[in-house]
Amino acid sequence: MRQHIDTQGRLLLILNFPCHNPTGYSLDAGEWMSIAEVVRAAGEEAPVAVLLDLAYHRFGGESADLWIDAVPTMLETTTVLLAWTASKSFCQYGARIGSLVALHPDQEERNKLANALGFTCRATWSNSNHLGQLAVTDLLVDPELSKRADTDRAGLVELLRTRVEAFNSAASTAGLHVPRYDGGFFVVVFTPDGEKTAAVMRDMGVYVIPLKGAVRVALCATPEAEIPRLVEALRAGIDQAEAGQGSSA
Repeated sequence: MRQHIDTQGRLLLILNFPCHNPTGYSLDAGEWMSIAEVVRAAGEEAPVAVLLDLAYHRFGGESADLWIDAVPTMLETTTVLLAWTASKSFCQYGARIGSLVALHPDQEERNKLANALGFTCRATWSNSNHLGQLAVTDLLVDPELSKRADTDRAGLVELLRTRVEAFNSAASTAGLHVPRYDGGFFVVVFTPDGEKTAAVMRDMGVYVIPLKGAVRVALCATPEAEIPRLVEALRAGIDQAEAGQGSSA
């Protein structure tokens, strides 16, 4: 943040919480307030905008709503932007619908933001999917449809919650190193060699995404009954990666 303010004279800070992709990490209340204070201080020095990427917010665990309490502190000196997507919230991936909600205490600044965003959107892609807009609007404003959508989503959230709990328990027993994870589609498992770990797991018929120092696991696509097999493959892959590190040393 300091570097960007010094070199650019302004700052856009993007926070992909709760349910960070790919790590699965969600900030706790203390972390949110610490960030809010840092952001507030930065806003006293230069124009600052904070974008909260809330793509997985509706699938988060107990920490999913903690960001709300941090927003007033940020708004003392900055603009706060909330990025939201129907792809996740309403499982409408093909519709490609989302929104950007801009928060600012000053009405004149809000008008400027609305004009700037409207111009940018129209000039860049003209408009988003019209049928998708109509469908998601109905889901938001029709009480019966909204209730049914909330019920369907709650079932998916509960399904994901049981997988998260099963994974956390099995990962702890197996001695895997993972971030704090209480909800969301993905989580990373740390390993000294992501490529090696993923290759070993592929040979066992288990597929993950290799990253630098980790592999990404999609709990959203892993039935609870398959989690023991997943963890077993992770342990085997990490063991071989660690053995390779030892031999190369």
